[in-house]
Amino acid sequence: MIAKNYLFQGSSTIRNIAELFGLLLVFVLILVLAYYTSKWIGKTGAGMTTKNHNITIIETLRLSQTKYLQIIKIANKYIVIAVSKDHVEYLTDIDGDQLKSFEGVMDTPSFKEVLSKIKLGTNVKSKDCIENEKDENDV
Repeated sequence: MIAKNYLFQGSSTIRNIAELFGLLLVFVLILVLAYYTSKWIGKTGAGMTTKNHNITIIETLRLSQTKYLQIIKIANKYIVIAVSKDHVEYLTDIDGDQLKSFEGVMDTPSFKEVLSKIKLGTNVKSKDCIENEKDENDV
């Protein structure tokens, strides 16, 4: 009687181990499918969202959690729109001469530049800051 229980438990243990490996295999298969699906979606989505050369968002002002004012440049025309959760409304046109220039705004460094500077243990500076320091040192 003891031998039968031992054999029964052994087959149950083997069955449990086989079930565990089966579940692990299914889990790994799901991870692999999710990985390749996300890569596929990333490639097809990148083709759809190419850089626009005729439409540019110049500035966005947040009015509330779901409401924004945006200045948009379409070709050579500047317009102001109001954007909310469910609605976009045209407000007015603006002359390009009325807008303030953004020449003084620094370029933000790319993530790769920031990461490499952090690895080297140096301060992260944008290209404009470095050029300004060179100009100041030359004077």
